[in-house]
Amino acid sequence: MNAIDIFLLAVIGIALAYGLYKGLVRQIASLGGLILGIIACRLFSRDFANVLIGWFPSTFTDSTAAVVVAAVIIYLLVYFSVGALASLAHKLTHALMVGWLDHLLGAVFGVFKWLLIVSILLNLWHIIAPESPVFTSSALMGGKLFNYVIRLAPELFGVVSDHISGEVANIF
Repeated sequence: MNAIDIFLLAVIGIALAYGLYKGLVRQIASLGGLILGIIACRLFSRDFANVLIGWFPSTFTDSTAAVVVAAVIIYLLVYFSVGALASLAHKLTHALMVGWLDHLLGAVFGVFKWLLIVSILLNLWHIIAPESPVFTSSALMGGKLFNYVIRLAPELFGVVSDHISGEVANIF
């Protein structure tokens, strides 16, 4: 077993434990809060900045500072609102006696999410340094786990060029 195999097993183990602890509802809400917060910032930060400038004209003499403050306020409000709703939904799953299912699915989702992140990073690494020994050194399960992880992002997103996917296929 090599360093890449140990790293992948550590990621799987940590993601499994964390996902089991957090549960599916809270993990999806965290991801949703992040995305919705960014979208809300893009949509409303300029309008809210104008409101802030109207309320505090001596504080915000620069409109850029007002936009930044507005974006931070909007993001935090949206993120924590989604978190509060997730907390209620999490409590509801336990009240309905399906909390175990929430946590079990959270473990599965957590492993998938982190393996997807590792896959994206490995594919970026392959673009930068295709001759790296990492891509040929996996010994765990005959390199099948590494092969699964590195192919996860390209197959899921389906946006990898033929050149890159051909190069990844040539590794194995």
